Amino acid sequence: MKLSNEQCELKDLLHRFFQEKVTSDYIKSRIHNNTRTDAALVNEIKELGIFEGFSADGGGFSVPELGLLAQECGFYLVPEPLIEQVLAGSLLPQLLSPHDGARYLELIKSGAGCTVAYPQCCQLTLSQGADRLTGTIAWAVGVDVATVLVGSVNTAKGRRVFCCSLSDKGVGKTETTSLDLTTALTSLTLHDVPAVVFDEHSSQRIEDVLEATKACEAAGICKRVVEMSVEYVRTRSQFGVPIGSFQAIQHKLADCYAKSESLASLSSFAAWAAVHSADQQRLTARAAILEAAQTAPWVCETAIQAHGGIGFTWEYDLHLYLRRAKAIQAAFGMTEGRAKEIIAAV
Repeated sequence: MKLSNEQCELKDLLHRFFQEKVTSDYIKSRIHNNTRTDAALVNEIKELGIFEGFSADGGGFSVPELGLLAQECGFYLVPEPLIEQVLAGSLLPQLLSPHDGARYLELIKSGAGCTVAYPQCCQLTLSQGADRLTGTIAWAVGVDVATVLVGSVNTAKGRRVFCCSLSDKGVGKTETTSLDLTTALTSLTLHDVPAVVFDEHSSQRIEDVLEATKACEAAGICKRVVEMSVEYVRTRSQFGVPIGSFQAIQHKLADCYAKSESLASLSSFAAWAAVHSADQQRLTARAAILEAAQTAPWVCETAIQAHGGIGFTWEYDLHLYLRRAKAIQAAFGMTEGRAKEIIAAV
């Protein structure tokens, strides 16, 4: 999709910033030191105006710009949950009905940090008539600095999105390990926690935007992995010639490139549809995230094979991209329920 001049400037700004700040050495240092969040990096990101750019009155950035941020987060494996924080803390009021928006703004009026728990991670029940939550959330990102959580719960009327305070006495938090070494996870237990439950329309819009932007993140992962692979096969020689001259390698990377570009187009369109095409937003979001859950791990695994032995080593970064792709697959991959949802969307 064609980007506006403002979107091109935003993408270029984010690309240059993350290229300088989120290097391979920086990521490995965070993993080695078990740094769950870096306040200095977060403050520098805030100075870019990313969080302020998404305004509740409909001005500033919108979902397509959040998609651009997500692509760069995937490309550079940004180890802060910016997608979830920006979506929950700044963009969410634009997606809610007036009634739900007023209730949400009341909860976050103190400037509280916010984050999102993915629907498939939430195993919660809602008490009838009291809007109180009990259950577990297998894992969530950004809980270390957030005081408000947005998640999903199954009700008698279907799945609904809710928000609640993480400071409530009924919330228990436990740091947990992750296959994705670049992301800090926390498991949660909720017992009789008061919640604001959104209506069907608001809930669907929030889930659509989350899925579209996480698909954009996966597209960024694929793009970077393909670039790394092409650069490697151009310089790595075997039998006196670059391995990129072998047809078997060329065909593998051609397939990776084609799938990567297809996912980038589909996810970008899903982010666009969330604002400009209400009739298509649900189907495009579902299609994008399910394609991302299948494509991103496959591209990473194929790239590792193209690299040969070095692709499997701890020092090389490919395994970190595969881990991030697998985490997205675990949170948004195909289930029986999601298969029914995409059929219904069609």
